[in-house]
Amino acid sequence: MVKKIVAGYGSLFNAFSKMAALVVVCAAIGAAFVIPLWKFATEMPKAYTIVVMVLMIAAAIFLCAKKIIDIGIKPVASWLAKFVIIAGGIVLCIKFVLDGNRILALPTILAIIALYGIISFGFKNGKKKVES
Repeated sequence: MVKKIVAGYGSLFNAFSKMAALVVVCAAIGAAFVIPLWKFATEMPKAYTIVVMVLMIAAAIFLCAKKIIDIGIKPVASWLAKFVIIAGGIVLCIKFVLDGNRILALPTILAIIALYGIISFGFKNGKKKVES
């Protein structure tokens, strides 16, 4: 019976020591990454900002290129055209309203809807079947 109790406490201590070792290793690895980045960010903030922006832009370009390679250029170009139409139209509507030309915002909204419909539904290359 004493043997079982000692074995139970031994396994409990073993599990606790593994967990504590894992916490220490994670903290050490985190500190190894965070402390140099923190020093870099506080001592040279302009250089840090430039480096982070370059890395983010490079990651965005990489992900976009990977997506284009995976699905092809046509779906990406279609999505980009839709995005530019909607975003540009919204910005233009806001500009018209803020400039006092509120009457021009309504035709802009109608043009957004029409152009979005043309891009989404007007350029399909599928041929219709002729049933006889």
